[in-house]
Amino acid sequence: MRSGGKRASDFKSEMISSLGKLIITFGIVLVLLGGLLLLFGKLSFFGKLPGDIYIQKKNFSIYFPLASSILLSLILSLLFVLFNIFSGNKKTYPCCGQRGVTGYITSQLR
Repeated sequence: MRSGGKRASDFKSEMISSLGKLIITFGIVLVLLGGLLLLFGKLSFFGKLPGDIYIQKKNFSIYFPLASSILLSLILSLLFVLFNIFSGNKKTYPCCGQRGVTGYITSQLR
């Protein structure tokens, strides 16, 4: 073993530990997603907004929740941006330069 190097068993246990954390995180996300689905099932307006398209003929019916999809996209985007701001993530994106998304948004809010 070289000095300062990690042994294979250390690497393996570290990898298994990170995999366990990842599985727990996915489990928490699935529980939250299930809770949101239960909540949206009780919301009567979701899926019946004015921009939702519903076509019903004799032999078929088509339902395309356009306005509901846009609303859900806006809500999720806002949540991800807020999570990015409060997590302290300093990634840079092509649209925002070196300031990153959080720097760009906070500069626009001032």
